[in-house]
Amino acid sequence: LNIVAKLPKAQDNCGKIVYSVPDKPNEYQIISKVDYQQSASHSIFARYVVTSYKSPHPYNLTNGFLLALEPVDNGGNSNLAQSYAVGNTYLIGPNTINAFRLTVNRTVIGRPGVKAFAAPDIGVKAYSYTEGSMNFSVAGGFAFGARSFPAHNTTDAYQVGDDLNLVKGNHQLTFGGNFANWRTYQRCHSGDTGAYTFNGTATGLGMSDFLTGRLSTLLQTTPIQWSSRQWYAATYAQDVWIMSPKVTLSAGVRWEPYLPL
Repeated sequence: LNIVAKLPKAQDNCGKIVYSVPDKPNEYQIISKVDYQQSASHSIFARYVVTSYKSPHPYNLTNGFLLALEPVDNGGNSNLAQSYAVGNTYLIGPNTINAFRLTVNRTVIGRPGVKAFAAPDIGVKAYSYTEGSMNFSVAGGFAFGARSFPAHNTTDAYQVGDDLNLVKGNHQLTFGGNFANWRTYQRCHSGDTGAYTFNGTATGLGMSDFLTGRLSTLLQTTPIQWSSRQWYAATYAQDVWIMSPKVTLSAGVRWEPYLPL
């Protein structure tokens, strides 16, 4: 009865409700790059890219319209991606060039969530990890809360690489390698709010199961609280050999071990 009281009023005698779900995204991207030619043989560059995408949850845009909690494709977004890069290119000699690169990438994927009501708020004797959020569905009827939970997922990636290119006679030799580290931090409440489902098992109709309080399934998990780190390393050597004006041979070797989380 508490949930029924929160539903919008029907627009005809059959209980029909016509509504729209608003979407109000805000997105921007900024790209900047600086090049510095220190000398004829030495150049440096720095680059920064930032991309932001934010959109409020439809529930907040409709001043608490319950069915605005239903869409699974729009649960509000607060995303930010940043990329930093520094490069150093140095001409060691007439036939030798060294290129050094340092990069950092950071992505933050956020779901602000909403504070509507949780199961204990409407009289259900159940525990909720997340304040003001629950996942509720009625087969053949309505649903809400599939994307009302908060989440915060951050990934940082650091990488350093160096490549040495030299020309010696008919050979163009390249040696290089890179070293990287990924760090992931995840905090998500996708399943700990509890998924309450009425599918018609008791009476044959989802709505009649709901109106008589005959819950079909309750699925609830613990919050996702996961962090990990992973290392990456690789090195290579390559030779491009001009054997004749019409024949070129390219050969190389690469070592790239898998380092688990």
